[in-house]
Amino acid sequence: MGALQAMEMADLAGFEQGLRWHLQSNHFPPVAFMFDIVKEAVENVAAHNAKKTVSTEGTVTHRIHGTQVPSDVIVEGYHAWVFVDALQRTGEFDVLPDDDLHGT
Repeated sequence: MGALQAMEMADLAGFEQGLRWHLQSNHFPPVAFMFDIVKEAVENVAAHNAKKTVSTEGTVTHRIHGTQVPSDVIVEGYHAWVFVDALQRTGEFDVLPDDDLHGT
């Protein structure tokens, strides 16, 4: 149910508003405080930078990665793949692919 609602919110409300709603409404307890971190991770994955790390310093510590967590791990953990898909469909993001990750 939450995934369908997230897809609808991503399409109807736009990326940022939909993601805010998802973190507040589809998680218990709500994790709206993670918005900036999840947003950065989603943008990285959408731009094909899935392994680029995002700092979670001052919020949470991942049991394996500590406070430098790969973007795809964050997206998976917060069930945010629908927002990756939405960004890739709309191109509504500013992150460019990291050349170092692509070997160019």
